Amino acid sequence: MNEKIFFDQAKQLYQDNELELIKKAYLFANRCHIDQMRESKEPFITHPLNVALFLMKMNLDATTIVAALLHDTVEDTCIKLEDIKKEFGNEVAKLVSGVTKLKQAVIYQENIKSYSAENIRRMFLAMAQDIRVVLIKLADRYHNMATLDYKEPKKRLEKARETLDIYAPLANRLCMGELKGQLEDYAFPILMPNEYNWVKGLTQKKIEERKKYIDKVIIDIKRKLKKANFKYIDIHGRAKHYYSLYKKLLRNNKNINEIYDIVALRIIVKDIPTCYAVLGLIHQNWRPLIGRIKDYIALPKTNGYQSIHTTVIRPDGEIIEIQIRTATMHEEAERGIAAHWQYDELGKPKNPAKLPAEKIAWIKKLTDWQKELPIKNRSEKFAESLKIDIFKDRIFAFTPKGDVLDLPENATPIDFAYQVHTEIGHRCKEVWINGHIASLDYKIKNGDVVNIVTSSIAKPKRDWLTFAKTSIAQSKIKDWFKKVDKDKNIAYGKRILNIELAQLGHKPIETVPKTKLSNALQKLNYHDLNGMLAALGEGEINLNQIIKAIYEEKEFLEKDDKKFIFFKKEPQPRAIISETGGFLTKIAKCCNPTINDKIKAHITRSEGASIHKYNCPELLKAEQGRIVDAKWDTDLKENFHAKIEVESLNRIGMIKDISTLLSNFNINIENFHSKQNPKKDTFILCLHLEIKNLDQFFEVLHEISKIEGIIDVRKV
Repeated sequence: MNEKIFFDQAKQLYQDNELELIKKAYLFANRCHIDQMRESKEPFITHPLNVALFLMKMNLDATTIVAALLHDTVEDTCIKLEDIKKEFGNEVAKLVSGVTKLKQAVIYQENIKSYSAENIRRMFLAMAQDIRVVLIKLADRYHNMATLDYKEPKKRLEKARETLDIYAPLANRLCMGELKGQLEDYAFPILMPNEYNWVKGLTQKKIEERKKYIDKVIIDIKRKLKKANFKYIDIHGRAKHYYSLYKKLLRNNKNINEIYDIVALRIIVKDIPTCYAVLGLIHQNWRPLIGRIKDYIALPKTNGYQSIHTTVIRPDGEIIEIQIRTATMHEEAERGIAAHWQYDELGKPKNPAKLPAEKIAWIKKLTDWQKELPIKNRSEKFAESLKIDIFKDRIFAFTPKGDVLDLPENATPIDFAYQVHTEIGHRCKEVWINGHIASLDYKIKNGDVVNIVTSSIAKPKRDWLTFAKTSIAQSKIKDWFKKVDKDKNIAYGKRILNIELAQLGHKPIETVPKTKLSNALQKLNYHDLNGMLAALGEGEINLNQIIKAIYEEKEFLEKDDKKFIFFKKEPQPRAIISETGGFLTKIAKCCNPTINDKIKAHITRSEGASIHKYNCPELLKAEQGRIVDAKWDTDLKENFHAKIEVESLNRIGMIKDISTLLSNFNINIENFHSKQNPKKDTFILCLHLEIKNLDQFFEVLHEISKIEGIIDVRKV
């Protein structure tokens, strides 16, 4: 790239003192990268120069341009951040530091087909602190994608996947429509070469023909506007980006004839009244298609996009889409959030870091919400939420008072209710959509008026989690049940933990020394034992994590599902106790019987059955009534039989809900019967089940307890 082009552009935008700083930054960066080359064999300085020019064309402030020129110096040269701060000031240093951290964070790893949740979270935190960090990163990604052909195939795939899944949707959320389209079109042929070639082959000739036709239509429109004495700023055609076209073809059964904006016509005018006046003129001359008029001026898209779209039929039978907007709207549609930089009366940047609050409200809301997440698994939960809350298409819906709520596509009234207020969500009784009663799992459509009816006695239902789409709604519902079920979860967590400890030859959790327990709680980020037990009961943490935190000196082997623990030694043989089934067994350490020894079992009060050699001296010390016959289980079958009782409210569908849950666990119901409990107006369902193992047994008990109307679940 020619430095002259860069500085000629800079002279038109910046004051003398700003221009001097930009020149200083360019010379500094050039010295730092003097011996470095890019894969294209060009001098390395061409990259930061192109990044800075990209941002300069967006009219960003001089500080951002300086940081863009320097953005690779700390990562790729011997320059330290302190050097940047000393030469260019604290603000530039902060921007360079932010970009450096993002550049060091590989988001997608092609070899394991996975995203780094922590690095995604870090990006949004950086964006919340100063949006310019991410704008520099987007410009950096744009130039890297433009020169991606020089990278090795694996790196190309990695960068293309990141771009399509993260950076292009992010540009769209910042209303940078043109950049979004360009990033997608760079990634498209790398990730989907066959699909790209199909779209290009299908549409290339069509686009050229369409451009010629649109040029004729433009002449006709200009003539009609002049006759009506309407002034316009610009009228031009815009071809649809290939990847956007590909997605639209999929939605239209791959029929190119059903896509009317393959080349859209844009009319740019001076103000909003003229937009509507031009719309009226267009409809007077050409018949509009019903349902294809979209007024994004009165109701902007959730990323701020404004324009009027109409699709009309011309006298020759051709159908075209026409977009009408003001110059300001066009600027925002092209440059997005960067169009909102503040300027003084001379047209120079005034306060570049200050943006309209409503334009970045979603960033603040997102970062505030992630602070509420528990430290454990925070990054994973935050990254998961982005799939719905940021990288999905957005819709808008109205409250009865006319307030607009921004929601992800396929959001339900439950999502709407919790976005209004937590208590509105908790007390949601029913919903009316556009004046008609609707189900709570209804998928809200653009422009719906949603009226949430509340009741003081209403409360969340567990099945809401199956159709709530937003992270905020799901989080609030789970929090409610955590509070309601806390005692139950503590009891359940203690029970399964003590059983597992007994299986491993340890005493109950209550007897663990305070120091050891305190260390474990600190490692797992819990304030007290009950908090940890409740989390175990709720399923937020598993037995493996707790026992490893307490007994870290042991060597453990995790099963593939990372839930159950075994020592790194040969599996202990299982014993069958002749007296009764259902006892937990462990091998006694005093005599350590093997499968070739005759054995007996000592039934203990708190730790199940202890298996000894039949002549072990310890058996002589035990109560003889607690010594029973036992033999080794050489069959090695996993399944065992269990009986449970479920006490529940007498409601329609209860038995169906329980049987469906058991079916999902692939558990066979061998027999069942029910009986009424007249004292409590409840009924008790007795079930004979074939269970795979004890872990599954306790998990099933816990899941049954979550079903609406269940009062108690117990082993018989």
